[in-house]
Amino acid sequence: MSWIRYRHISRLLIVTSTGFVLGLAALVAARPKTFGKYGHYRGAALEELRAREPRYAGKADCVGCHSDMGDQLAKNRHQNLSCEVCHGPMAVHSGDAKKENASVPKDDRFCLHCHEKSAARPAFMPQIVLADHGGEKCRDCHAPHAPKS
Repeated sequence: MSWIRYRHISRLLIVTSTGFVLGLAALVAARPKTFGKYGHYRGAALEELRAREPRYAGKADCVGCHSDMGDQLAKNRHQNLSCEVCHGPMAVHSGDAKKENASVPKDDRFCLHCHEKSAARPAFMPQIVLADHGGEKCRDCHAPHAPKS
């Protein structure tokens, strides 16, 4: 007679354990074959990433054709930045110069990405509070390739 009083608990245990076993089976069935090959991720992801077309050309490719900008950039604080930090991915333009992929930043978001006032930035980095800067565009007073001028 005591079994009848606890039937609901036994049903709950059966349903819970069945769900657990089905969930575990689904996890094993859905796991990619290369999972765990190099760590706790899909090993085939590395080959897939290597097979992708590169999006970034690199500073050397940019300066190869735009040496005047490279010379100007080499003389100021932005010398260690890649051209693509501000101009975006240029692999398409670099591979075929006829493809006009070069973007000239028209707004301040590229400048403000590094120069907007933030307590997390080092003190040596020039920072501004945009509201205190008179609402002017950065390029009205500063040349991006030679910001001090």
